[in-house]
Amino acid sequence: LALPAFWGFVAVAVIHGAIFTGFSVHLIPLLVERGSSLDGAVLAFTLIGPVQVAARIGIAATERFVSVRMIGLLTTLIPVAAFLLLFAVTPGSWMLYLFTLLYGAANGMMTIVRAVLPIEIFGREDYGAIQGMISAPATISKAAAPFLFGLVWALEQSYGPVQWLALAGAAASAACFALLVLPQRRA
Repeated sequence: LALPAFWGFVAVAVIHGAIFTGFSVHLIPLLVERGSSLDGAVLAFTLIGPVQVAARIGIAATERFVSVRMIGLLTTLIPVAAFLLLFAVTPGSWMLYLFTLLYGAANGMMTIVRAVLPIEIFGREDYGAIQGMISAPATISKAAAPFLFGLVWALEQSYGPVQWLALAGAAASAACFALLVLPQRRA
């Protein structure tokens, strides 16, 4: 608990969990609001799962060549790019599928990073307790996020502020990872 990396990792898990759970619940209506057909929005949404799996396979194939810390940094930077790209997506644009690729890949990669990186940073001892302390607030944020994103939408009757909230959260997650988690060495 004394390590800044622990609290940074908790922040990343909480923010990432909130963004990806909350935003996923609202992605289809957001795309429809922005002019996509319901069929197009559903197609984009259904691609997220396979992309998550492909990203996990990609990590398994490259883990000998790239450190988990670098994968973690990339995992937190990809959503920033994805949410920035989403502002430029127009109905029927190929950029929607690029967004889906980035969004799904980041979420798939994070499942591996959240499982493996704590061992590298904190060691194998008390792994379960450490993961529990990280997972508890992350689970609460996942439960609250769809409501929070819905509340933000309701205030403006627009998904624009929701996109800005997701982008701000992604940037905060990347900053926490870069400043607190990435440089920390095992105690």
